Amino acid sequence: MMGIDMLRKRAPWIVVPFVVGCILVWALASLAEAAESDAATENSCVDCHLTVQVRYAVPAREWLTSIHADYDVLCTDCHGGDPLAPTQDGAMSQESGFIGRPAKDQIPQLCGGCHADPERMGPYGLPTNQLSEYEESKHGQLLAQGDRNVATCYDCHDGHASLDAHSPNSAVYPTNLPATCAKCHSNIDLMEPYDVDTYQYELFRLSVHGVALLEKHNLGAPTCASCHGNHGAALPGLGELVDVCGLQCHPLSEDAYLSGPHRPGAAGVPDAPNCVTCHGRYDVQEADDTMLVGTRERHCGNCHAPDSPEGKMVSLLYQEIASTADVVAQAESLADTPEEEPMVLQAQTRLMEARVLQHAVQLDLVEGKTEYARVLAAQVEENPEVQGTMAASERNQVMLIGSALVVIVVCLILVGLAWGLVES
Repeated sequence: MMGIDMLRKRAPWIVVPFVVGCILVWALASLAEAAESDAATENSCVDCHLTVQVRYAVPAREWLTSIHADYDVLCTDCHGGDPLAPTQDGAMSQESGFIGRPAKDQIPQLCGGCHADPERMGPYGLPTNQLSEYEESKHGQLLAQGDRNVATCYDCHDGHASLDAHSPNSAVYPTNLPATCAKCHSNIDLMEPYDVDTYQYELFRLSVHGVALLEKHNLGAPTCASCHGNHGAALPGLGELVDVCGLQCHPLSEDAYLSGPHRPGAAGVPDAPNCVTCHGRYDVQEADDTMLVGTRERHCGNCHAPDSPEGKMVSLLYQEIASTADVVAQAESLADTPEEEPMVLQAQTRLMEARVLQHAVQLDLVEGKTEYARVLAAQVEENPEVQGTMAASERNQVMLIGSALVVIVVCLILVGLAWGLVES
């Protein structure tokens, strides 16, 4: 300010040109900086690839709609090269660090260059353990042994078209994930060298889990990753299976199972049954009370003869649960006031808890819940308003039956009269 004041006093005609000159210098510097910034993010790779053969244009088109394009992850970040070079040879020269198509065994490390870096992923709230999990997975182990048929990040995340995992169009979105895994695991030729079955997807699609996920779009339903893990894909062993089902979705059933005679290591049970024994692995169906007394595969009677001590025990469990279910259903059909609805809901909850506790194969535990459910159901039925409704219903039934009989008698009389007229 002192310099400008001195100029204004000594040479006032210089002040305006001086200020204007400073503004021009600042503006030119800003434009140069902006141009440099634009040049730094210029993606001539895409500009060129969009104009060449289709097989080269497809990756560019896919990238334009990807999550990487949204966050300015450019072609050069994965493929190297210099997008500012004036010639194609210069853009894809060794001197520019051009990689081209990475070898398949390099892809996990290439993706991990960003996704395993806490500083880079921190702003997006993304985990950084995917690479380490993948390296420990069956996929990663086989890749490290030189197997080029196994899945990598590129195969599961749609390569250049990779989308946000929360996008319904993403290959790893819950409702799309089973089909993504099936691209390999339903391929008979691809799976044959590994002696791996290829029917899992079809079984899952028709299972209670598959229907909930794929038809009802229940995102709480399990996917392949729920049981096998995401990047650390592995087949759970029999010892881990109960924990997988229990920790992921069914903790109360797991607790009951582990307190009962079927638990691993229980005396006299060398090959203890687990979740798969009774419910199946991929083709899990909705559980039914008759599983306790049925003799088909996966039913209790398939292992325990009905006249054996164990068979008699599960028969008692079935009778207790089934009879309580009838009582609760009767109470539900009678409840029609706001005061009764909570009692019916509590009775239904206790019945549900009893069904969970049958995994412990302990009658006293089940009876504790069913007895409570019966008491609540009885309270509903003993309600004066319900009794009045039942009485009215019974009267209506009697009147309906009486009316039907009258109609039948009248019809018979009319038929008789008509027949008499015909005869005469």
